[in-house]
Amino acid sequence: APLLAHDAAHGTRLCDFLAAYCRAGGNKTAAAAELFISRAALYDRIAKVEQVLGVDLADPEVVVGLHFAVLARQTLGVPDLAVRRG
Repeated sequence: APLLAHDAAHGTRLCDFLAAYCRAGGNKTAAAAELFISRAALYDRIAKVEQVLGVDLADPEVVVGLHFAVLARQTLGVPDLAVRRG
């Protein structure tokens, strides 16, 4: 939620960045290539995400937990995959 709020307030796309970073398994080179950004821009975005969330993206356990959150948000955002009531 804090990252979504930050994106809404500042017009950034840190959630999209985080999703790509997690898909790359925290691999900086792969994430930068997927996003078509320089390593300097990647490190800037990493620092912003760490600041907003108060986490260390160098910690693999943190990346796995955030990846799970990203996947859950994406899954719940697709109506056909959401749990139906009734």
